Amino acid sequence: MYTLLTNYLNALLNESETAFKPVSYVCRQKTRYQVEIKQHSAGILELIPATLAKHSLILSCAVHGDETAPIEVLDKILADIVAGKIHLNSHLVIVFANIAAIKQNKRYVDTNLNRLFTTDLLNKPTQAGNYEEHRAEQICACLAKIYSAGRYPFRIHLDLHCSIKASIYPIFAVKPVKLVGGPVLVYNTPLRYPVQAIIHARKPSSTLSFYTANLLACSSATLELGKSAKLYNNQSNLLRQIYVHLVEGLACTELIPRFCVRSNRHFVVSDEVIKNTEAFHFIGSQPLLNFQSLVHGQPFVQLSNSNKQVSVGEQFICFANPDVEIGHRAALLLKKLHY
Repeated sequence: MYTLLTNYLNALLNESETAFKPVSYVCRQKTRYQVEIKQHSAGILELIPATLAKHSLILSCAVHGDETAPIEVLDKILADIVAGKIHLNSHLVIVFANIAAIKQNKRYVDTNLNRLFTTDLLNKPTQAGNYEEHRAEQICACLAKIYSAGRYPFRIHLDLHCSIKASIYPIFAVKPVKLVGGPVLVYNTPLRYPVQAIIHARKPSSTLSFYTANLLACSSATLELGKSAKLYNNQSNLLRQIYVHLVEGLACTELIPRFCVRSNRHFVVSDEVIKNTEAFHFIGSQPLLNFQSLVHGQPFVQLSNSNKQVSVGEQFICFANPDVEIGHRAALLLKKLHY
């Protein structure tokens, strides 16, 4: 088990998922730095420190299999905890989400995994042969089991991504909306990840961070950590930056009464652009950058053969992607919050 954990990503890339059975391993037994590591399923690991932790941190990566920098960082964090280089002071859950897509260096295999985490997921039937649907159900079942006893009242979830396109603010976060009547979020965290901008969602979604915020009472955010590259081809300074910010939170014992990311630049989602026809495309010869401002009164997207959408007022665009599946979101429209 020790060898597996110190080379975990390599094992995920080279072994069948069925080979990863539920198993546990204890590092540095009978010391103050003892950590029990439970493998609940392939790529889903729970790390329990010997000291009683008040808070729990979920770090997920590879919801999109081609967004690889966080994959490399979480693999190193796991290996460093096992080797005793990181002294863990929080309960930690690590999720390598879309393993099949990582292996194929693809965003997804059958469908976009980050559009499947609906709040009734565990009561919905899955399509036979659809890898992402089965994986979403598996991830949520494991998380439900881990938190079923009601332990760790201070829960944080950072879903780590890399953008598939260039961004005016390369390091940014999306804060999911909290539904009325759901479990109460407790905003005490040992981690406040610094980002260049925060997007505040105003509608329910089917992302993993929305799911954990509304089903598991986590202080949750989706983090976009620079431009994606092929596995093991990420810039070393980006990997180091991500590693340092996360490890600071893992080793910290102080609870801060704040949200889990911080920035002095805030945007709110004002609208979504949905792709409903094959004729859909963004207007212009250059790809739209994340946070690019749109010109008032100018059309920026061809919705169908005869219908264009025009920008109104001060608007910014994010996640513009014409290659999404029909019926899926192709972009977010943002407004800047002024204080």
